[in-house]
Amino acid sequence: MKELTKKLALISRIAISEEETQYIAEELEKQIEYLSVLDELEPETAAPGMHSAALREDRVRPSLDRKALFMNTPNHNGEYFVIHDSRRE
Repeated sequence: MKELTKKLALISRIAISEEETQYIAEELEKQIEYLSVLDELEPETAAPGMHSAALREDRVRPSLDRKALFMNTPNHNGEYFVIHDSRRE
């Protein structure tokens, strides 16, 4: 799991220490173990009335006005938000 964590950090372009890598790997293992309980469930035993949520219909709508969108944003280039990462200084 530790190697997978390192690979995920690499492709996500985030820098994490060896201690953070170990911690994240352990947390991922706990979450996967917890979710493995779902593999044991039988769909037929679900409570009556348990249905998937109704999805809304997709509709084309006008986008937000960029000038208004960026009005209160200190970091943007007129087309998208610019995120400042203080960890990389």
